[in-house]
Amino acid sequence: MEPPVPSFCPLMNRRAAMAGLACSALPGPALAKARPVLTMVNTVYQPFVNPPGHPMGEGMDVALAREALKRAGFDMAVELLPWRRALYMLKVGLADLTTTISRRDDREAYLRFTAPYRLGANYCFYTRRGSPVRIGSLDDLRDLRMGVIEGFHYPPTLLSQPGIRTVAGREIGSLVAMLMANRTDCLLVTAIAGAWEIRERGLDAQVDRQPYEWESDSPNYLAFSTARLDTDTVASVSAALVQMGRDGTQARIEQRYRV
Repeated sequence: MEPPVPSFCPLMNRRAAMAGLACSALPGPALAKARPVLTMVNTVYQPFVNPPGHPMGEGMDVALAREALKRAGFDMAVELLPWRRALYMLKVGLADLTTTISRRDDREAYLRFTAPYRLGANYCFYTRRGSPVRIGSLDDLRDLRMGVIEGFHYPPTLLSQPGIRTVAGREIGSLVAMLMANRTDCLLVTAIAGAWEIRERGLDAQVDRQPYEWESDSPNYLAFSTARLDTDTVASVSAALVQMGRDGTQARIEQRYRV
């Protein structure tokens, strides 16, 4: 696959301005309709980023990003890739932004982050339908066998409760199968993405969602390639995100995808 042609780069504003002089004879309305197009790269992670053609739309965080960019004066194109490839393209300047990302020291060198737009991905617990197990606090995890997805990074607090035993499965379907076979007492998933997948796959009839939800303190951000976007652009998108939180736009978008 050929890398995408860079769609917009404020670092080349002088060249763009010179080229714009040649277009000054064009009708005014045509110029007014032109908006820079930024390329988002991401990987499918439902319901934050949905596959193409999904009946509910592009996904929660794609919709949030599109609205924030629109308010800041941009249009957006989306390219779905493996996550490592997406990060590489941002690092070398072949794409403009991504979403649903956390801040880490190794990313600061090549990404500019907006204000956080979500405090974090909370975690919830499921048990077999009709099981006597009740989880209302972390203390209730003591001595339980808990299904987790192999290779997924869970907060250490959830895995270090006294007596807890983790049993790894390949994916959520495996976790539900182990639960139904009595190999585990509960399973642990993220409260948005994990719960969404359980419902999407029709597995919710076999399990009960427990009342306790563990609150994460790892916020989500939009992040922009430092090779492509300057701090003023990122600041304008941050301001749009903050405004969306205040005027209820973010809540309305997220509500469409909540389980």
